[in-house]
Amino acid sequence: MPKVVPPSDLWRRFEALAKDGEKPKDLSLGTLKRVLGRSQQMVSAIRVGTKRPGLDVIERMARYADGCVEWLNSGRGPQRPWSEVDPTFHRVIQIWEALDDAARGKLREHAELLYNAQQNKRKRRWEDPELTGTHKLPKDPSH
Repeated sequence: MPKVVPPSDLWRRFEALAKDGEKPKDLSLGTLKRVLGRSQQMVSAIRVGTKRPGLDVIERMARYADGCVEWLNSGRGPQRPWSEVDPTFHRVIQIWEALDDAARGKLREHAELLYNAQQNKRKRRWEDPELTGTHKLPKDPSH
């Protein structure tokens, strides 16, 4: 029985990107051989980690899977290019990067407050005593 070799970390990240996009990519050896410009044996070796691809192949892998080279190569940084990120979110990141630590702390506090307020508004009927009728009513002063 042939030994099953698990994929390398690079390959697991590549598969995750390729399968998770708007249109899942074909990961057959024939397709990848053509896309990466390498032999089937080389693609298989990259998959199991016995060969480390050069940056040119990692760039092709990232382009094919619509991902970022840095994340694909190292697992750090954004998975997808910024061009696919909501412009408002991109602007928030730009502002964040320009702030000092004290200002970042204040922004984080405000974000937590907004998040918690929003979460409280989204409580389901059975999670909120105000909506279920299980809360205690104030005593009627006339009795």
